[in-house]
Amino acid sequence: MISNRHGRIDVLVNNAGYDHNGAVEELSMEEIKTQFETNFFGAVRLMKSVIPIMRNQRSGTIVNLSSIGGLVKEKRIAC
Repeated sequence: MISNRHGRIDVLVNNAGYDHNGAVEELSMEEIKTQFETNFFGAVRLMKSVIPIMRNQRSGTIVNLSSIGGLVKEKRIAC
């Protein structure tokens, strides 16, 4: 782990993610599950890994990036 090499973790930036372009009824459950594995559970796994280290350090910052997709309607995306 990075803290073993450098002694601490000061910042985690969760920036991984992707989307499927299409209506929800056109996507397979496997495509939806794979997207959630990356976009949601990937961020949760990383936070679970670094939060104990940051707590022990009594410092650290976590930045979770998202997209405007939840606010802006695109053609062919179910809302």
